Amino acid sequence: MGNRADIKTNSPRKQAGSLYLLNLGCAKNLVESEFLLWRLKKDGWKMTSVPAKAEVIIINTCAFITPAIEESIEEILLLAENKKKGACKKLIVAGCLPQRFQKEISKSMPEADYFVGTGAFHKIPEIINIKKRNKNIFPDPNKSPFPKHNQKRIIQNKKSVYIKIAEGCNRKCSYCIIPELKGKYRSRPFADIISEAQALIKKGAKEISLIAQETTLYGKDLKNAPDFSELLKIISEKVFSYSKDITIRVLYTHPASLNKKIIKTVAQTKNIASYFDLPIQHASDKILKKMKRGYNAEKLYETINVIKNYDPNAVLRTSIIVGFPNETEKDFKLLYDFIKKVKFDHLGAFMYSDAEDIPSNKFKRRVSKEIAEKRYKTLMKKQAEISYNKNQKRIGKIYKVLIEKKEEKNIFTGRAWFQAPEVDGIVYVNAGNKISMDNKLKIEEGEIVSVKIEDAAEYDLFGTPI
Repeated sequence: MGNRADIKTNSPRKQAGSLYLLNLGCAKNLVESEFLLWRLKKDGWKMTSVPAKAEVIIINTCAFITPAIEESIEEILLLAENKKKGACKKLIVAGCLPQRFQKEISKSMPEADYFVGTGAFHKIPEIINIKKRNKNIFPDPNKSPFPKHNQKRIIQNKKSVYIKIAEGCNRKCSYCIIPELKGKYRSRPFADIISEAQALIKKGAKEISLIAQETTLYGKDLKNAPDFSELLKIISEKVFSYSKDITIRVLYTHPASLNKKIIKTVAQTKNIASYFDLPIQHASDKILKKMKRGYNAEKLYETINVIKNYDPNAVLRTSIIVGFPNETEKDFKLLYDFIKKVKFDHLGAFMYSDAEDIPSNKFKRRVSKEIAEKRYKTLMKKQAEISYNKNQKRIGKIYKVLIEKKEEKNIFTGRAWFQAPEVDGIVYVNAGNKISMDNKLKIEEGEIVSVKIEDAAEYDLFGTPI
């Protein structure tokens, strides 16, 4: 399921009505929803975590691949029932789904009152007051403004936060619809990023993840602006001067723009996690060319070698697409052997998702669903083995863990520096054993605790606080 922005807030300054917002998709969508919630609260809207009680329901949708589209449609239809049985008077469908299907969506989904594209998400506070029903609002995404430096957010996890540093994408990957949905790559003003980072630190953030469609391209479209490496250094200095315990993490890099300068900065800066999110997508030169990724397997090996030369203990995460059109057994073996050789710490695999509005739809040599599933299972079986062996080596070691949730009495879950939020494994912390009780260790959500790893599975770790 997606991230539900069902945050309860204090009483508003004025009563505009009750509102429920559902956020679906990636962390970039979540950041948009958090900014929107703050603006709506400022206007007097009272947030509710119960959809049936909401007079206005907003759904920030995802439409990247078929499963995301299906989830978005399912949630829209489910929440639309509140117009019949609940208090809902207005249903707003926003984000990527209406942007992608703007020509047909109003006819196919009459349940919704407004369809708001990605370029109009910031206008929702005004759109709520429009009286006309079934209003389609799709301005150019390239003209969508960034939140201002002093704009606030209602953050779901105040200890682990995301900062979006850019919007849009210039890549033309043949399987991807993002450039059409989000527009061209646009770097956020440097000063606004620094300002937001400082504000989040002062509010108690213990982990900051920098995100964009391609973080490593930051600044290339701005005049006299720092590049991504310089941005990292400045954020690091600001963070370190405030607290030595805050971790900075970089997500959504791209193999074509992750250069030696960035790698060196990440690997050699103490408060930046030496964690490299490198979505290779494939390792066959033929398939990479068909995907229009802009690099080949040799470039991937070269980049990974640079990372390991700067920091042999660096953690690597990647994502893979199997079953892409024209993928033969030979191509898959190249991919399998690459994974086997590199031994990524974390790997997410997906079966190719086709659609009529992406370039790869025109490729004729299709891979059957059965073969794609077989390749997917083969790859994930190998990755489970790799992950298990890597985790076994962590047994006996001590790591600082950000405690995120109390699962049951004396059992907590959290993450170490080598685990990114939502996508990687977690650390189960047992605070009820003899060691913890004898030392009278008290653990709270949001704290950073030293944990000794006692056991490990394929993806998760199990430890004791010390």
